[in-house]
Amino acid sequence: MTTLSLHPQESIFTQDKIVITTYGFLGLTSSDEEFLWEKVAGFSHRSGIFWDAVSIETRGQTSADITCLSRADSAKIREVLQNLER
Repeated sequence: MTTLSLHPQESIFTQDKIVITTYGFLGLTSSDEEFLWEKVAGFSHRSGIFWDAVSIETRGQTSADITCLSRADSAKIREVLQNLER
């Protein structure tokens, strides 16, 4: 889900799950998406000129996009998700 917002997304990676918080246009509203690690089926990484994006595919749920990531942050997320495949 891509939305127009002045506030960047927040992603929290805990031992049990991933929580992605997406804010509304002015940051007055927010929505949280929670994914258990067991439900993660795969991911894709897109590298851009300014920002990177990671899309997480899940079993039985819709995919989640984490956008506007720095290269360092996207590399960390990619590493965590690659370790799930092992």
